[in-house]
Amino acid sequence: MGEKTIGELLKITNLTKPSASLGVEVEVEGLTQLPLEVAGWRVERDGSLRDGGLEYVFDGPTPLATAKRRLTALSKALPKKLRSQRRAGVHVHVNMQHYTLKQAYTFLTAYLVLEPYLMKYCGEHREHNLFCLATYNATGFYSHLREAYRGWYQTWASESIRYCSVNMSSLFRYGSIEFRGMRTPQEGLEPVFGWVELVDRLQMAIGLYDSPTELLQDVIDSGLQVWAKGLLGELSGLLTIDEPSNIISHLHLILDANGGLTEEGKHYERPRQESAEPKSASWAEAFARVEAGGQAISPEPTRPRRATRVFTSDVELL
Repeated sequence: MGEKTIGELLKITNLTKPSASLGVEVEVEGLTQLPLEVAGWRVERDGSLRDGGLEYVFDGPTPLATAKRRLTALSKALPKKLRSQRRAGVHVHVNMQHYTLKQAYTFLTAYLVLEPYLMKYCGEHREHNLFCLATYNATGFYSHLREAYRGWYQTWASESIRYCSVNMSSLFRYGSIEFRGMRTPQEGLEPVFGWVELVDRLQMAIGLYDSPTELLQDVIDSGLQVWAKGLLGELSGLLTIDEPSNIISHLHLILDANGGLTEEGKHYERPRQESAEPKSASWAEAFARVEAGGQAISPEPTRPRRATRVFTSDVELL
């Protein structure tokens, strides 16, 4: 018997179709005339937003193509220029009901690897925003991640992690993972289109890798820029991935947590370094030295890249 899906683990009786993968919520603060009806959206009052702000919520989950059509309808309905939207954001739910926990964690790990660059795309002030705090600024998140990797999926029921940039507690509410990082733009929703596509594309990691461990090994072998381009394709052009050396500490948070899910069942231990890495080292070079226990090794891939397994066009989820 195979692994249970998240829908089966949580005993979700009203499962969403696998082809309906995305749910989107767009918060908009007021002062300008905001539309009260938009095709494909529910319009809700939100007391956390100023001046009669509204939240536009998908009227049911959809595939990516339908999500883009709904965003186009909302973009046309909203004023061309909005007031400052410092308190408003965009939340994207991705359905996990038909995936196993290991598959969901592989998807999550792909996001975490790229999170510093994704948060920059989301906009100034977002990574330190207390309602979408980047996980690397809320390291308590990684305690939950470690427990989850080891099989204690109930750890995600905690409300203490609800306001991270990736909200895993929504698994227990909706069977989805919620991405909260994106800002509400003042002029046009074009960045939101890119954000929804980026989040949707990260699902490809499930088809490419059998586990978070395998994904992380490919990041180490390939180097971050090569790996990101292979996963995101043309969408990688939306991100500025400059491979700073401080990304190493961020990746180690993920690797340390991932120790409970290694293929050999061994806990990952960070190798000791006799000296700090020079700031001029590239990400691949620096990480290669770390993995070798402080001695430089080639940052080039040491094994052939596995054959790509991607979703067919009709496998999109929530």
